[in-house]
Amino acid sequence: MTPLLSLALFISQPAEAGVLADKTMKEPLAAREVERPLVLGKGWLEVGVGADVKRAQGYWGPDGEALDFDSATFLYTRERVQLRYGITSRSDLVLFVPFHYLQLTNDTLGTDTSGFYLGDPRMAWRWQPLTSGAAGELKSLALIAEVKAPAGNEAPGSSIAGPSTFQEFVTTTGTYDARLGVETKVQRGNLAVGGQLGGVVSASNIAQFVVETDTNQFLGRIKPGSRVYAAVDLMAQLGPVALLVQPGVEAHGATRLGVSAPGLFPGKDLAPVEGSEGWSADVDTNLIVNVSRGLDLTLGVNVPLRGEDLMFFPLEDIHPTRGITSSATLELRY
Repeated sequence: MTPLLSLALFISQPAEAGVLADKTMKEPLAAREVERPLVLGKGWLEVGVGADVKRAQGYWGPDGEALDFDSATFLYTRERVQLRYGITSRSDLVLFVPFHYLQLTNDTLGTDTSGFYLGDPRMAWRWQPLTSGAAGELKSLALIAEVKAPAGNEAPGSSIAGPSTFQEFVTTTGTYDARLGVETKVQRGNLAVGGQLGGVVSASNIAQFVVETDTNQFLGRIKPGSRVYAAVDLMAQLGPVALLVQPGVEAHGATRLGVSAPGLFPGKDLAPVEGSEGWSADVDTNLIVNVSRGLDLTLGVNVPLRGEDLMFFPLEDIHPTRGITSSATLELRY
């Protein structure tokens, strides 16, 4: 074979994919949100960054009534990073890391306290035992197992001169939580309906913000009440834009506080806080813009309908303050 012929054969061979080329081992992914199953396809990596902002000027009373702060305003924000990777055709892994900027102001008392803190990260494994449907039709069911670790700030500051000297915000329950849940989705054309159902159990743990006042013991133990939740997902898509409305309800038991008991079960003697159990309801609305298969922009608003007495301020995971939450999320996929 002549050198010229060898060069021609080499040039005519198919080129290999470069670093930025599309991966060939990825499973198909619909460009429209309404057509996507609940679990990310195998080989896809999704990076989501976003923020939630709530300026609360009120709280909920013991009977769930809406009440206003006298002269205070509480700014609660959550900046978040989420990684999701499709490890098989039926399962994906999710890592969620939140941060919080908080500010409490009170013109009457001259209060202006703020801070930026890490929140509690969560890791979840989602398995999709059911997915089926022809073009324009989809049935999807996913099971979720999630663990939350205490990593946020749990030290409110020195209380030597009394609670008014606290200069830090608590951004963790101080406990490990486990969540088990199920999600469903049924799509027909431009419409989809689904739902969410699950429960959360917290293990008792020592936390710096818990103080036993009878014997002045610091590092008391806390166990948030177990929670159950349910939500309905209603979606409609028009072109590249999808509207998702999610009314939901949550109920949880009483939070328990106290000091550690000797033996194998240190949380067995914790006493329930009277009135800390209850239920809440809200409506979450999201506008999802499918810019491309690899890029989505989501704008959302959460409107609370009912809440509970503000016993554990500023622990938003237990008793949230009252206010409308606005959110924005950018999702990139490769």
